[in-house]
Amino acid sequence: MNHVRLRCQLLERKALRYTPAGLPCQEATVSVASPDKPSFEVGVVGFDQVAQQLGRADIGAHLQIEGQLQRAALRSSKLNILVNRIELIESR
Repeated sequence: MNHVRLRCQLLERKALRYTPAGLPCQEATVSVASPDKPSFEVGVVGFDQVAQQLGRADIGAHLQIEGQLQRAALRSSKLNILVNRIELIESR
């Protein structure tokens, strides 16, 4: 089973691009923090409606994302998260 769910903070976002099929694609970097572990950064990518939601989120916004791990490129050992659900977490 390959399922990831994270609460994270949006650090940076690349320019929106489109696939050859015309689907919007948004790549970004998020930071994941835990009270008892060092924080880490991970790349995320979303397509279609998820890409649009990711594109509308403010830098610094707190998000909950769900998706799956995938290779960043065909012959790469680097991983990113293919996001299939994104939710903005309200600040308190």
